[in-house]
Amino acid sequence: MTLAAPADLDYGHAADIDALARLVPAWWELWLRLPDATPFQSPAWLLPWARRYAPGRTSAIAFDDLRALALYFVWRRSLLLAGTGPSDYCEVLCPAADAPKVLEALCRSAVERDCETVDLQQLPANSPLRDAPAPRGWSSDVTPGVTCPVVTLADGDGLARVSAKWRRNLRRAERILLARGDVELGPASHADVAAAPSTFEALHARRYGSEAPSAVFADPLMRAFFADVVPALDAAGLLRVTQVKASGQTIAAVLVLQCRRAAHFYMSAFDPAWSRYSPGAVALAAAMRRAAAEGAGEFHFLRGGELYKYHFGARDVPTWRRVLHRA
Repeated sequence: MTLAAPADLDYGHAADIDALARLVPAWWELWLRLPDATPFQSPAWLLPWARRYAPGRTSAIAFDDLRALALYFVWRRSLLLAGTGPSDYCEVLCPAADAPKVLEALCRSAVERDCETVDLQQLPANSPLRDAPAPRGWSSDVTPGVTCPVVTLADGDGLARVSAKWRRNLRRAERILLARGDVELGPASHADVAAAPSTFEALHARRYGSEAPSAVFADPLMRAFFADVVPALDAAGLLRVTQVKASGQTIAAVLVLQCRRAAHFYMSAFDPAWSRYSPGAVALAAAMRRAAAEGAGEFHFLRGGELYKYHFGARDVPTWRRVLHRA
């Protein structure tokens, strides 16, 4: 790690994967100190992302013995936050009061790397970077990004926001499914979690077909990243996989990233041969009940405004995009 920084900004750079890896213990401490940090800013998520999506191009700005941390990469003369693409929320790790300092450092790094813009995508609604003043010599455009519907998990089983009709339908579907006798519903075993990348890929292939794979698994980079990030999240205690199994075979699964009082629904899959039993919806309802039982107050459906999310009681929460331009 080099520490040659301007005198008026006390920060240093970690310029490669090995340097980032050496930051991990302090990085986790910082992540734990910031109550709004999501799994998408954790080492368990961003190190696999850096290795797969931007090897040799991911850098970090570390402030004041890791009071704040900002990971970024450069793409086509634009500086972007690390995680852009697969991450539903992109953010730096910093107290809100330090956001202007962090934004200035990102803009300095953009100048040093001959970038024309700093493109901050998928900023969560409470991002301190969204409203931090633009540094001198930079202009700024802030626009709404893709919505990420969120359900407030009220007291009880986590399904209080689900419409009465859908609750009846879910109870009926679960009752019929479990009445078969060969069906299990609940948290995945350790072995099933380890096999989750191949399980989700196989279920998506059954649903979408090998000739037209899902957008997730059509991308070889995403397949490789998913295979890396699942065990990393599991080791960090941030992963929850809820599944439906019939005669020992997984027919539906839901993958959730969970920390503190928020659960983030990242992926689901089901076998279309079982669609008349609604195993995907049954698994999702079970995942919401599990999140509520573990103390989560919110269930984030993440990117996209698909209709089923609103049947489960979600409300729209926008993300934001802020693009800063060199004058």
